[in-house]
Amino acid sequence: MRFQPPSVTFAMNPQLHYTPQQQMGYGGYSVPCRVGNWAEDEYLGVLQTSEHVSRSASGTLSTQQIGNMISRATAPVTLASPPEDGFVRFGDALMISAAQGGALALNAYKKFESAQEGYVVSRTKPEGAFPCARTCWTVCPIGEAPPDGLLRVGMRFYLKTECDAGDMYLQSLRYNVANMNYASSISDARRKSAVFAVKTPGTEAAWEVAVIEPLASLVCAGQPVLANTFIALKHCSSQTNLSAEATEILTKFGLEHEVAVFTESSLARAKWGSRDSTAVGVTNHWAFTTGA
Repeated sequence: MRFQPPSVTFAMNPQLHYTPQQQMGYGGYSVPCRVGNWAEDEYLGVLQTSEHVSRSASGTLSTQQIGNMISRATAPVTLASPPEDGFVRFGDALMISAAQGGALALNAYKKFESAQEGYVVSRTKPEGAFPCARTCWTVCPIGEAPPDGLLRVGMRFYLKTECDAGDMYLQSLRYNVANMNYASSISDARRKSAVFAVKTPGTEAAWEVAVIEPLASLVCAGQPVLANTFIALKHCSSQTNLSAEATEILTKFGLEHEVAVFTESSLARAKWGSRDSTAVGVTNHWAFTTGA
């Protein structure tokens, strides 16, 4: 009978994923020798570990910075208490709630792509509509505030919020070919301008309160604005309303909705002697929400 040697199976060690130079240098050189790159890998590993430990102790790791940023942006704040007369006043810290759910929020850590330095503004999910640093907005007068301090329909004002970089003001630019300030939810022939926040307010950051019913605009002109009541926020420069779009955008706080400047209204043919104007759409319905 012919002798057959036993079969031997060699299993490859998954840890031996090294270069030929490293494999040739193993066992033939001492640790201080750099021919096989073994000592260099050890030293680099020790340096990276020590750097990670030192950055973790100082709180400069990326995960720690993102966690601290989210904690500061979502820190709870106290909104203005409900007024006895129900009217909004200048200097009130309010939350701007949308009829579709959610609230107007600032993403001060995501820059807006524009010629002017700005930051992304979005509409939170319904579960994210709670009073915090990024959803709190202050009504600021343009110039001198009226003696009674009341915000009235048709009166211009700024919407200011605070973040780590300082004060931010809600702003929009009329979309044109030069600035390319269009919203991603634009479709067909609809002209939708993007909304963002800037550090320095100007004419493009002026807003005014408009009523939802067009026929009541003349009657309600100059009347005080009610809190916790749906109104429309008109951009003074473009004369279009703030719109809560359904398009989702990715932020550091998760998926949220885009905010644009666009007046949603149905087209109706004019008739002699009749007024067929309809109210603005639900995307233009906002409310100044006070504290509980």
